[in-house]
This record gives sequence, C-alpha cells and structure tokens, in this order.
Amino acid sequence: MFVSLNATNPFFSWGFSLTISFLKKIVKRKKKGLSYGKKFAAILCYFIIGGIGGAFGGQGVLLVYTLTSFFGMNFIVAAGTRVIVSFFITTISLIIYSNAGAVHWQYGIILAIASLFGTYFGAIYSITYSVPNCRDLV
Repeated sequence: MFVSLNATNPFFSWGFSLTISFLKKIVKRKKKGLSYGKKFAAILCYFIIGGIGGAFGGQGVLLVYTLTSFFGMNFIVAAGTRVIVSFFITTISLIIYSNAGAVHWQYGIILAIASLFGTYFGAIYSITYSVPNCRDLV
C-alpha cells in the first residue's frame, strides 16, 4: 500500500512526529560539541526536512523545532539559523520548479514582495521583544 507524501495526510504528520520523538530519546544532550548520535539525528532530520521543503515549502517551523530541541538554541538564534537552511532549500527548489515550467512568475513576484514586508517586520519583532513573547506567537 502506498501512502502519499502529503502534509495533510495523518500518516505523514504522525510519522514525522514519531521520528523526531524517537531521535530525541536516543540523543543525549552534551554541553561540549556534538556526539555521533546528535550528528546522525541532525543529518536525518535535515534530510527529511529538506524533502518536505522541496516538495511543499513551509519547512521553517520544523527547522526551528529541531534546532531548539536537539541543539538547545533559543528561539531567536534558531530562527536566524533557519534562514540559512531555508535559503538553500528555496533556491534549489526554485531552480528545479522553474526548469520544469512549474512557476507562475507574476504571482510569485507579487507574493515575494508582500512576504518581504512581513519578513522584515517579523524579524524586527522577534529581535526587539523577548523570546517568550515570540514563542507565544508560534
């Protein structure tokens, strides 16, 4: 039986949640450096998140969750670090989708301009106000 990879599919969301929960249990937190278990868990999580980002987009919340859970980053640092990963996922996805002719450039540019303003104000808010206030929004 084939289970489609769809973000609204309950098997998909349960599978990802179970994978993260399992990886968190096998990975022990260390103050200095990354253990082999953490390195493996990070590679596995980011491989899965990269697939989700390439197929559907919206990987930001998953990236922030793994950075705060596995690496103990606070919300602000995790959100800032997520931007680097999202940039590469989005750039590669755009190249692949545009080569396939699957990009509506007019709508995409309008949405990108609107998103730029939202991103700017969201980043300013998260840096200006405390971490607990930002977590309340998410």
